[in-house]
Amino acid sequence: MKGKKGFQKEYLNPEWKGDGVGYHALHAWVKRHLVKPERCEECRKKKKLDLANISQKYLRVLIDWRWLCRRCHMISDGRLEKFKKARMGMKPSRGFQKGNYYGK
Repeated sequence: MKGKKGFQKEYLNPEWKGDGVGYHALHAWVKRHLVKPERCEECRKKKKLDLANISQKYLRVLIDWRWLCRRCHMISDGRLEKFKKARMGMKPSRGFQKGNYYGK
């Protein structure tokens, strides 16, 4: 039925992929269905928020998603610790070395 609002919405659409959906399409679906709060759901700070998947399974289960600030998102994924460890092994950039213009 052409023109009928909502006729092929979500699972009614023949192109609907369910849990087989891709990363970006799933995030877009969750953004449409999960209300974005003004503050991070973890630290309660008012910052820019990321949509974080808690179980890392990326399913269409809204209770498995949270709006977190970037720091809390990286902590929950374990990425902050990896990032810190990787930085410890890195040499300082030329801009911050002693004796040049930036590192006086």
